[in-house]
Amino acid sequence: MKYIFTLIITLIIVEQIPAQQVVGQLSELKSSIQNYVEKHNFNGTIMIQQKGKTIYQKSYGLANREFKVPNRIDTKYRIASITKLFTAVLIYQLVEKQRIDLDKTIHHYLPNYRGEGAKKVTIHQLLTSTSGIADLEKDGDTVYEKRLNSDQVLQKYASGKLEADPGTKFNYNNADYIILGKILENIYAQPFAELLKQRILVPLKMSQSGVFNYGVVDNLATCYWWNEKTKQLERDVPYFVENYQASGAMYSTANDLLAFATALYQEKKLIGSKMLKKLLEAKNDVKDKDNYASGLWSYGYRVNKNLVHHGAARPGNIWGTETMLLRLLEKQTTIVVLSNSMGTSSMWGFLNKMIPKLYGK
Repeated sequence: MKYIFTLIITLIIVEQIPAQQVVGQLSELKSSIQNYVEKHNFNGTIMIQQKGKTIYQKSYGLANREFKVPNRIDTKYRIASITKLFTAVLIYQLVEKQRIDLDKTIHHYLPNYRGEGAKKVTIHQLLTSTSGIADLEKDGDTVYEKRLNSDQVLQKYASGKLEADPGTKFNYNNADYIILGKILENIYAQPFAELLKQRILVPLKMSQSGVFNYGVVDNLATCYWWNEKTKQLERDVPYFVENYQASGAMYSTANDLLAFATALYQEKKLIGSKMLKKLLEAKNDVKDKDNYASGLWSYGYRVNKNLVHHGAARPGNIWGTETMLLRLLEKQTTIVVLSNSMGTSSMWGFLNKMIPKLYGK
């Protein structure tokens, strides 16, 4: 799937806001969120943190509709393609340690790779979805219909022919991150789930996050999708989300994702400032450019005629899951939206209305 987002927000900054006005802004923010929740029958968790302080957190609807289990703040959700940002960070950690060169090709780090792009596609092109490699899902969802290990997914679904010259066109593609995951496994000689745990989850005390492994995950929200024909929410398609691996196979909670965002953007615990700047550098000199950087979309938000703020958005959706991890860098604000119901929400419409409230507009 390809995400194309156009987000133009006119915002007003007030340097010093009286306490009474701050209270009013929070009230308007809560009202905006409540209107969205009611209008779209939202099921999930919304959490907003600003300068290290949580200013909004609330869960709505049901984690399991059959047994009437409510969503809670500590409910775990599939986070879908937010996984890609974790994978990108793991790659940039190795770049920082000079164990990966972004300009080297796949073959350099994965010599057994048999795809046409082996000696043509660079690591940076994989990160920015400009590899030209055929879409993992070009023939439908067959890749998720049975259990497959990472080698099987790589060989059967991510080692095909090139559909564009590397570095010339943006094409959002899960295959790129399947390959990056295998490169990480090859360098560390560990499964992706284990190296992710050791290098990000444990250091950040993200104990409620992990990678699906075909087993039962405690406190995990059941996923549903809106069937437009029947006009009702239905159970998620029984696919193997595990096969998304480094491109989309993680689960997490809102609090854990806040910890990740804080460590990445604010505290620079995961990668340094230089690497973060590179990660956030949008690849907009290609065909079909879409403000896509390394595993996320990187935007300029116009605050006023003289000032632009930087936003980094990592959405994700897999059938019954719709998620968002959004960071407003200069405002030191993180917005987490995790939903276990797809098709009823208008995620970007919601954010377009909510973000100005954070600026008092």
